[in-house]
Amino acid sequence: MAAPYEEHDKASEVDTSVFREEFKYYRLSNSPLDSPDILDTDTLSKSTSDKVSVFYLHSPRCKPVVGLKPLSEWRAHSFPDFPGFIVIQNPFEKGWQSYWVKRCLKFYPNKPNITNLHAHRDMSDIDSIWESSQMAPGGSELSKHSLMMKLRWATLGYHYDWTNKKYYRDQFTAIADDLTDLSVYLGGCGGVSRFLSAGRHCQLLPPGLQTGTPHRPLGVRPGRATDLIQFWPGCCISLGWNN
Repeated sequence: MAAPYEEHDKASEVDTSVFREEFKYYRLSNSPLDSPDILDTDTLSKSTSDKVSVFYLHSPRCKPVVGLKPLSEWRAHSFPDFPGFIVIQNPFEKGWQSYWVKRCLKFYPNKPNITNLHAHRDMSDIDSIWESSQMAPGGSELSKHSLMMKLRWATLGYHYDWTNKKYYRDQFTAIADDLTDLSVYLGGCGGVSRFLSAGRHCQLLPPGLQTGTPHRPLGVRPGRATDLIQFWPGCCISLGWNN
């Protein structure tokens, strides 16, 4: 196996440990949603101006992406305490959230991409996890015996080694063109004119499991941190730039 892109260091373990405690607090069902620590970007006021501000998006130099609203209609915010962190509220035209959800469920988990299921069974005979799940006992992808209900994540591009927390140069498969185009366009909106879509992690949560496990993504490119785009098709997009 080729040398890893970036070693897992103790600093990342500390960062993840600190984040994990916050994660546990807000994950609890009885956590107060009216907490002063929770910001509602729909009801900004002078009292929150030091915590969140409007982010003025850049006009990307790349071609527009089908399914996105005109850039003038987007709403984006930045957070002074977290430089480089930007949140964009639903930039998709009507119906296009469903398109991306469908892509995440039906296509991105399929080979040659890697999922958590590969560590537990031979997946060489499975062309479509979604279609295979419909043939499971119970005849539904929501059956407890289906592969879809056991699916938690899929990786595209450079595949993450979750055991050793590393990326490897020879562990790579092509990323879907539509996802690459969307990533590059959003990178331009955030001010990164030469964003490179190198790796993708598609997290899939079944009904009843509404949050995943906290983790700190390590950079793909050697010797430097990596800009990060997170898509949440149901609500928003977040951008994390290394300033």
